[in-house]
Amino acid sequence: MIFEITACGLAKKGIEYEEKVLIFQVTGIAVLLVFYGCYFIKMIAQSRKGIKTDQTELVTNGIYWFSRNPAFLGFDLVYIGILLMFFHWILLAASVFAGVMLHLQIVYVEERFLKEVFGEEYLEYQKKVCRYLGRK
Repeated sequence: MIFEITACGLAKKGIEYEEKVLIFQVTGIAVLLVFYGCYFIKMIAQSRKGIKTDQTELVTNGIYWFSRNPAFLGFDLVYIGILLMFFHWILLAASVFAGVMLHLQIVYVEERFLKEVFGEEYLEYQKKVCRYLGRK
């Protein structure tokens, strides 16, 4: 509905279809870049080093039965979905960059933290369940 209203408003002002598409692409890319920037600044700021956390149980049932990182899997699927919907080379580069950054956060922050907190229990869980999807 909003797209139709916006598109009709642009059509009334005499803006051609290609120009409308370009406006939406540029706006979408700008929004994604702002989102990526905020996300990565937050990710860098949220290091777990030196922060004491309450020890809890390692959750290995439910969605964690077949994915050690279901949230990151979800993020990756969203990036792939956006890329397939609005394929553009800039989106491809941003999606690859986001995927690599998320993977590095998992390997260098999350997994190290979990090994320190849960020790052997996490190592056994790691042997049974794949990082993103599936069981070994």
